[in-house]
Amino acid sequence: MDTTPYLRGAWRIHESGGPGRFIPNCLTGTYDQANQHPLYLLLLSPLARRDPSFFVAAKGVSLLAGIVLLLSFFHIVRRLFSLPEAFVAVTLLTVNAHFLKLTTMVACESTLMIFVVWTWYFISLRPATARHSALAGAAAGLAWLTKGSALLFVAGFLVDKAFAFRKERAVALRRTILFGCAFLVVASPLLIRNQRLYGTPFYNVNSHIMWLDSWKDYFRLENEGLLIRRNTARSYFESHSVRDIARRILLALRKEAHTLSALFEPTAGYTVRFFVFPLLFALFLVGIRADAPSRRIFPIATTAIFFLMITWFAPIAGARRYWFPLLPIFLAYAAHGGLTVARRFAPDTARPPRHTKIAAALAGALFLVAVAARDRDFSNPLESYRFKPGYEALIGFMEEKNDLDHMLIGPTHGYSTFYTNLDIRRALCANMLETPDPW
Repeated sequence: MDTTPYLRGAWRIHESGGPGRFIPNCLTGTYDQANQHPLYLLLLSPLARRDPSFFVAAKGVSLLAGIVLLLSFFHIVRRLFSLPEAFVAVTLLTVNAHFLKLTTMVACESTLMIFVVWTWYFISLRPATARHSALAGAAAGLAWLTKGSALLFVAGFLVDKAFAFRKERAVALRRTILFGCAFLVVASPLLIRNQRLYGTPFYNVNSHIMWLDSWKDYFRLENEGLLIRRNTARSYFESHSVRDIARRILLALRKEAHTLSALFEPTAGYTVRFFVFPLLFALFLVGIRADAPSRRIFPIATTAIFFLMITWFAPIAGARRYWFPLLPIFLAYAAHGGLTVARRFAPDTARPPRHTKIAAALAGALFLVAVAARDRDFSNPLESYRFKPGYEALIGFMEEKNDLDHMLIGPTHGYSTFYTNLDIRRALCANMLETPDPW
């Protein structure tokens, strides 16, 4: 996870003048963070400080974002489908073990998913209007300011409009332009910064990392100053054969099959996930099939694009959290599929609750109970990080020896470097290097 970079990035924004100075710092190129996108860091920056209490506050921000996500998700699914689907979808999300993990730790995913579900909502509303397209673009811009992978939702929107273009060219073109203009306006500070510093508006360090063969290569190339110059799509395809590429894809497919099953692990336990994922995937397909044809294209296209990109990236740094932006949409369609089946065979079981507020209250209560029931101290939003034995001594040593050129530490844990003023580039993690420190 990128917990330490989030804390450090928020601290640097705080030191450089806080959120009020962010846009000027982007326009002048002073803000140079090229990995984590800034919106989540901006939310954390007013709380930033150099002690473990910042860790607790940052987890509180993630938890608050998770609650906002649940309320938004409930409203959106109720509007797009019906109240029963909203209750079932929110229930599926609240009992998902990894959703609970990412909403109770320092991670941007809960914030990201808020903007993702609103993007999906405005794209899926029927009858669609120009206003909906502009709002979808603005929400997509906020999502991209939170995490770079949100750009894949823009690609999904373009595929959706490409299909609509065949029937209503003028309307589809106008709404694509409105979407694009709104996206560009919202995302403009980071777009301008990227163009100014890195020569391309959508720059992210992952655009180089994705052309590595292994994550371990990153440290070697970064040290040699060759990461940006050598790692491009052109250099990759020039240096790899078709067999190398096929081997990479096959390895990634096998890895992602396991990752996807793990993504849907409920709080009930580890082994249950192997039964949950096939069932939810089948219901997802039923839900997609039962939805209006014009609304199917965006979720199908976006899922396909995510699958292609994540599969390619998997040999370097595969992780369940890369799939998380799609999780609410997937569960919404799984709920729709399940209730479609229920309405066909047992209509009485799919009647909506009498009061919307009761359903929403039950969903919120279930989320809070699920969070409270988690037994992992690391993810408890009310607990600070507890240093392992020896960490306080390590921090003291690092502060005392802060004049050293380089320092070799382990295990791969960054909290000790964050809570000192040590430059992270001089703290090298021992077990992430294939060979001893060459310096």
